[in-house]
Amino acid sequence: MTFYPIQSRSDDARSGHQAPPSLLLAGFLSVVLIGLWAAVYWQGGGSLDAIRFIGRLMIRITVVLFSLSFTASALARLFPGAATSWIFANRRNFTITFVVAFVLHLCAIARFYALDVDQFWAVSPLVLIVFRSIGTIFIALMLFEALKVGSTLRWTVLNAVGEYYVWAGFLNGFAKRVVLDRFYFLPVALLILALALRLWPAIRLRTSAYSKESADESG
Repeated sequence: MTFYPIQSRSDDARSGHQAPPSLLLAGFLSVVLIGLWAAVYWQGGGSLDAIRFIGRLMIRITVVLFSLSFTASALARLFPGAATSWIFANRRNFTITFVVAFVLHLCAIARFYALDVDQFWAVSPLVLIVFRSIGTIFIALMLFEALKVGSTLRWTVLNAVGEYYVWAGFLNGFAKRVVLDRFYFLPVALLILALALRLWPAIRLRTSAYSKESADESG
């Protein structure tokens, strides 16, 4: 199966000699997210409820940004047009902003720990922390790839594996909360749609190749 990483070399080749877009969008969105974090924290008086709300808010924003980054290449292939071309051209901005939103989510978790250690451990089993730590490492690799820190084939493949690991982590985190709040159907549906979009170009390519082989054999 052919995968399409957020920042694959084939994607770069499609853009030819054009310089990559600036990171102003990532900078602007990051400032907005930091301001939102600070505003909610101040409005809530730094309470535990405010911190937990910030954590939920940031992870929801994170999954939207991740989905844009995750599907940018597939969207451009499946639905060529001005909007999808813009998303594809700014996939680095979405990746970087996704990482910023996730870091802000981690900041909320750290503050949660500082405010109520017992409650933190009550909702955060050790095995969950281990899996999330692995996901955090993959997210860091995705940032390095977006910033072009690594460019080898091995790095690109590792980045692609990381994307699917992060996708699975998000799906698990949201899906298990659906029974508590129907709102979580939305991020679950978004993630499933994102995976379908991501895999469809590869499935279509394989189907076309199989049909061609069948036609050649019958001919």
